[in-house]
Amino acid sequence: MDKVDEASLEIRFADLYGNMLDKSNNKVLRDYLADSYTCRMIAHKNIRCLLGTVKNTEESKDSDSLIYSSCFLLAFEGSYVRTIDSIIYLLVLDGHDLFDPLRERYVHFPDEINRIDISVKFKFLKEHRFEILIRQEDSELRNKIAHHDFRISDRQKITIKGTEYELKKRLESLLGFVRDISKPYVDALRKESELRGIFPSES
Repeated sequence: MDKVDEASLEIRFADLYGNMLDKSNNKVLRDYLADSYTCRMIAHKNIRCLLGTVKNTEESKDSDSLIYSSCFLLAFEGSYVRTIDSIIYLLVLDGHDLFDPLRERYVHFPDEINRIDISVKFKFLKEHRFEILIRQEDSELRNKIAHHDFRISDRQKITIKGTEYELKKRLESLLGFVRDISKPYVDALRKESELRGIFPSES
């Protein structure tokens, strides 16, 4: 995984968001982004609560692995997907067409974007030079966990088709990545909003 270039990402996010504000000063967009941020915070809170139930005893080996599996699903769907959905929404509002092959139509609204398959989202991000945001291996791991296609091999570890995954490391990596891309994203939105007098400065 390439290191996230926060400065470069912030410039691109600022351009996207700034374009939207210049075009329409869209309150719906701002409300959606605020709601998306709230959902990510709720996911993080739930993850912390779940991890607080982990007990380092031999008897809890299986339950610990299941807890970490659940946390990974929460991190992927509640934090990571919410983040890239917000960026995809900005791209759509900026005039880029996103086609849903399952429903055979173009999508324009957040709830429609949310229902699109992750592979379509990844393709869309790659087409618009946001491939740094793609977590293909995590997506595949998410699918295996969601469909219970794994076996518990050790504490906080699962095995899928002969390959062992350390869930704690994978969870920390994914949450760290979301944090790394969220900072330039939030900074860009805050600065562009303040420039236009939409949100009060926190300073």
